[in-house]
Amino acid sequence: MAARSSRSRSTWSAAEWDAYEAEGAVPAAAQEMERQRKQALWRWYRFVVDQAMAGAHYEVAVAELGSTRDDLITGSEAEHKMSPAIVERELALAGFVQRSRQAIGPRDDPTLQSFHVYELSPSSSA
Repeated sequence: MAARSSRSRSTWSAAEWDAYEAEGAVPAAAQEMERQRKQALWRWYRFVVDQAMAGAHYEVAVAELGSTRDDLITGSEAEHKMSPAIVERELALAGFVQRSRQAIGPRDDPTLQSFHVYELSPSSSA
């Protein structure tokens, strides 16, 4: 039943859904998106770990390597990196209004600005 309701919100074709339900076959486009997600995460974590090591913050480097492992395992319950678009949509659906957002990371490379700090207010007081 869950698959049928997901179909209506999906960009997958009917044939792709049928193949997924019959054989568990994930469409090539979805596999490519997942590969790109992992590459982006790997680039980010390399940057963070390099920065931690350069500052002799070994405990931070070890913690980030653990997060790297969790985030690179597709479907892991421990994944915690999300697109800001997803976070912002979920916050809006929960009744919050974004007052400001600050991206943390090198100003010259937006791909390394993976940490965002939000100022929010309840939608009723915006």
